[in-house]
Order: sequence, then structure tokens, then C-alpha cells
Amino acid sequence: MNRWYDHGTGEGGKVFDLALRLHRTATIREVIQVLSEQFFPSTATNINVIHPRKNSVPRESPMVEQGCSTGIKVLDIKPLEDESQLANYLRLRGISIKAAKLYCQEVRFSIGTRQYKAVGFENRSGGYELRNDWFKGSSSPKDVTFVDEGAGTLCLLEGFMDFLSLLELRPHLKLRSSFLVLNSLSQLGKSLEVLGQHSKVLLFLAGLPRGGSLGGLYLSP
Repeated sequence: MNRWYDHGTGEGGKVFDLALRLHRTATIREVIQVLSEQFFPSTATNINVIHPRKNSVPRESPMVEQGCSTGIKVLDIKPLEDESQLANYLRLRGISIKAAKLYCQEVRFSIGTRQYKAVGFENRSGGYELRNDWFKGSSSPKDVTFVDEGAGTLCLLEGFMDFLSLLELRPHLKLRSSFLVLNSLSQLGKSLEVLGQHSKVLLFLAGLPRGGSLGGLYLSP
């Protein structure tokens, strides 16, 4: 479809929108020249740039046209079923259906005219992180998920699959910790208030070096 979508920020659009973001100070002419030199070096100097008329209105991306920033519309929510395809997907990822049922639901959603099902993990603003064996996405609005167990210790994780996996590996943490799932590192700024309410924060963030940091937070080895 020649479209792009950022699951972290809930933004998307056309290919040239993405090119302009990657080349932040570039004009459309400069972007076309850069792309031409990269992919068609022998013809780059012969590229003629056709500019849109000043009064023309660009066609919006599918995400906007469908009335939602992500193009995903939640249609129905119900409990996960033990012997469903989604339950089997979770088992293949090492997560028991019993543990998943405590925090997740089966979400039926549409993208355009087509309907699908996924494991849904709700954030505090009513949006859902959606996962199945072929799809990874989210419905609007994008936000963090706070699982408040009334504890002074908080476990910080990036995604809900990390959260469910942690509970499988260290079930005792649930007895003495609350949990904050970012649902994307881009949502870190929204977590600061919750982080400040806890005396101890344990970071379980994949991809960061031992002893590293994130936004001024120290990652203990």
C-alpha cells in the first residue's frame, strides 16, 4: 500500500511523509534527490520534480480516513478461551492461559472492511495492545498500563508479553510488587508520575546494556 505506521507513536502516512521525517530539514525536492541518488544513481540528475498545486489538498492516509489514528477499530471484547487459537499462541510463547486471563482479553477488531482477533492488553486510557501469531499493533489511544498491587516496589517493563513472561518466571513478584508496562518506550514520559509514587523501581527492559540508563533512570545489573 506504500504506507508506513509507527506502533510506538500511533502515527502513519505516505512514503514521502516518512522520508521527510527521516530527513528532518529536507524539502520534497531534496528528499527526491537523495532517494534518487541512493536507488537510481545513473538517472538521479535527470529526475524532474513535479510540485503539487498550492491549493490542492493531499489525500489522507488510510489511518485517518478510517476515523482512527491507527486504522484499528475495536469491535468486541470477551474473555480468552482455553482451547482457542489465541490460547495456543500464548502457550507457544511460554505463557499459560491461566496467567493471561488475569490481564488479557480476546479482542475482535477491524482494519478497513476485514475483521480479526487478537490477545488484547488494555492500557489506562482504554486502548489495547493487540497480538496474535501474525499481527502486532495497538488501538487508540496509546498509553501505559499500571497494574497497582499497592506495593512500594514497582516493576517497569516495555511490553505486556514481557510482563506476562516475568510473571511466569518469577510469580513471587506479584505478591510484593506493582507493575508498569510502557507498551512502547515512547510512552516513558507518561510513566514519571507513577514512578515517583514508588520507593523502589526494578527495570526489566530488553535491549538495554547492564548498568545502562533510560531517561535518567539507573538500570541495576
